[in-house]
Amino acid sequence: FEPALEKQFDLVIADVPCSGLGVIRKKPDIRYKPLDAIERLPDVQRAILETVSRYVKPGGALLYSTCTVRKEENEAVVLPFLQAHPEDTLGRMYLLDNLIDDGRLEEAERELAALRARRGEGFYVPMYEGMIAQKRGEPAQADACFDAMTKTYADDWRAWFERADEYAKQGRDREAIEAYKRGDALQEKPRMTDIQESIAQCCERQKDWAGAIAAYEQIITILREDWALTEGETVTGYEQNIARVKRKMGKR
Repeated sequence: FEPALEKQFDLVIADVPCSGLGVIRKKPDIRYKPLDAIERLPDVQRAILETVSRYVKPGGALLYSTCTVRKEENEAVVLPFLQAHPEDTLGRMYLLDNLIDDGRLEEAERELAALRARRGEGFYVPMYEGMIAQKRGEPAQADACFDAMTKTYADDWRAWFERADEYAKQGRDREAIEAYKRGDALQEKPRMTDIQESIAQCCERQKDWAGAIAAYEQIITILREDWALTEGETVTGYEQNIARVKRKMGKR
């Protein structure tokens, strides 16, 4: 540990030594690593994570990275760290995302309980309750959670954005577009372009070419008015998207 570096960085990446089992096809010699050396790795990883976490500024980000699929080197390292550092809300939410995606709902429920106990975490608690219910195959319960989220946090554009994202994942594009628009209307400047990007994608899936073009044009407007971007690769990319969709319209 270097005291002079404590709380000095906005982002710290803990790219820890690992067994490398996630890249074994590219590095087949990994299979010849001594087993006892692999078994000692989690202790090393935990020590590194604990040390470098002290270099992160308040409000900064800590990224834990491995190239292995071993639970002992991933979740089994991260979970104790989060338990020892309950203030790391973003880390807990990232873990929740992954647990839900993997269908490990009992573990997700435990992490959600820890998040709920912190209080003051806004719409994230009902959001994750809805995501867990959806993954469990309880769509009505999931919708009830999302309804409660946007009712309680009706003035938070992020709540509407997250609700819309869940609808989009389910292929409920029309409902997603409506929720995205509700969120977009609540944004303050400088506005993010993610919402209009998502609207454009939903419209394209629905073959609503005019709606997609309008969303891409709105992105260009936001880039110009809020971010002073009038040219360059980003703007050109959206102009190309508009041209691409117009070609689709011409083929109808």
